[in-house]
Amino acid sequence: MAGDTAAGIAFLTLIKENEILFTVELKINFLVSIKKEDIFAECRIIHNGKLISLGEIEVKTAMGVLVAKGLATIISRSKKK
Repeated sequence: MAGDTAAGIAFLTLIKENEILFTVELKINFLVSIKKEDIFAECRIIHNGKLISLGEIEVKTAMGVLVAKGLATIISRSKKK
C-alpha cells in the first residue's frame, strides 16, 4: 500500500543518527475501489514528539479523488550500542 510507504519515508526524515523507529499503530480506511489508476500518497507529520509521533496519510488518484485516509503512530528509540 502506498500509504504506509509514504508514512515510513516521512518519519525517516525526522530521526536522528542514533535513533530507530517502530510502528505503534497504522490505520488506513479505504474509501473507494480503483482499477488500473495511478495513485499518489502523502503523509503529513501532525505531531513530532520526543517519543511518539503521528502522521496523517492521504492516498489520491491522479484526478484528485481521495482513495484512502489513515493515521500512522511511531515511537523513536535510541539504538543500542
